[in-house]
Amino acid sequence: MISRILALFFLVASCTIGAQTPSLNLFIAPNGVDSNPGTMERPFGTMEKARDAVRELKRIKGLPPGGVIIWLRGGEYRRSMPLTLTAEDSGTESSPITWRAWQDEKVRITGGRAIGSWKPVSDPVTLDQMDPETRGKIFQADIKAQGITEYGDIGLDAAWEIQVYLARIDGQGEDSIGSAMASSEYVKSGRKVSPRLEVFFNDQPMELSRWPNDGFIKTEKVLGATEIDVRGVKGCKEGIFVYEGDRPNRWVKEKDPQNVSAMRGLAFCYLKRGDYGQAVGVMREATNIEGGNADNWMMLGRALVGNGNNEGAIRAFEKVAEINPNHADAKNALKILKGTQ
Repeated sequence: MISRILALFFLVASCTIGAQTPSLNLFIAPNGVDSNPGTMERPFGTMEKARDAVRELKRIKGLPPGGVIIWLRGGEYRRSMPLTLTAEDSGTESSPITWRAWQDEKVRITGGRAIGSWKPVSDPVTLDQMDPETRGKIFQADIKAQGITEYGDIGLDAAWEIQVYLARIDGQGEDSIGSAMASSEYVKSGRKVSPRLEVFFNDQPMELSRWPNDGFIKTEKVLGATEIDVRGVKGCKEGIFVYEGDRPNRWVKEKDPQNVSAMRGLAFCYLKRGDYGQAVGVMREATNIEGGNADNWMMLGRALVGNGNNEGAIRAFEKVAEINPNHADAKNALKILKGTQ
C-alpha cells in the first residue's frame, strides 16, 4: 500500500512543474546520508530529511522563485512507515515543491522485506498432508528469525463484513449466532480491520494456501434430516454431509489446528445441533488460545447458557464487556441472566 500511495504521489507531483526552472535541487539516494547537504554529489539518505530541509527553508527564507525539486536517485527505498506530507509541505504556483525520479533512473519505493533462507519442507507429518506430486517443490522460510514479527490479523478481515451482509439478506438478522454476529459487532464497534501480511513473488501477490486451488468442493450428499435452502443451495440444519474426494484425510495429524475463526464456526454448528457440551469444549479451547478476543467469549457464553451453566455464562459475558465495554449483546445477556438469579 505504501508503494502504491507514493507511486501515485510522485506521478501527480511530477505533473506540477511550471515553466520556471527550479532554483533549488535536492537529492536523495539509497546510499545517501542525512548529514549530507543534499547535493547530487552528497545526497540525503531519507525522504524525511529532504522534506524537513524544505520545511526549514520555507520557515527561514521562504521558497525561491521557480520552487524546489527533490530528486530521487535510482534504487530501492525500503519503508517501514508512510511518508507524511501535510499542508506545510505544499508549494505555490510560482514556487512548486516537486518530487521526481532522477532522469531515466528506476526508483522503487516499497514497504516490503526481502525473504531469504528458503528451504524445502522436510517435516514428515507435513509432507504426508501434501499431494505426492508437490513434495520437494514446496519451500518454507522462518520470517520471525529474519526480524518480521508483525503479521496482521489473518483470521479477521473485510470478509467479516461480507458475512454480515449475507446474514441480513438471508433474513438471519443481526442477532444470529455465529460469525455473522461476530462480524456485526466488529463493524459496529468502529474498530479498523487489521491488514494482513502479504507475500509477493515477481511483483505478484501470492494467495494463502487453500484447497482446492480454485473454486469449491461440492457436497455430494446431505445427510441431515432437516432441510434448509441457503441462497439456492440445499443443506441441512444438522450440518452433516458427504463431500467429494478424500483430501482432508491427510490432515488428521495437522500440528497447528488453532484456527480460532474455524473453531467458532465449529462451535456454531454444535449450537445449531443442540450439542452444547461440545460447543463449550471447543470455545474453552478457543479462549485459551485467544483470550483477548471478545467474539470467543461471546460464543462461549452462548454455549454455556445452552448447557445450563448460567453462572459460567455470566463470567463469559462479563469478560466480553471487559474487552469491549460497548458490546450491546453482552450487556443484554448479562441483564437477562442476572435478572433471573
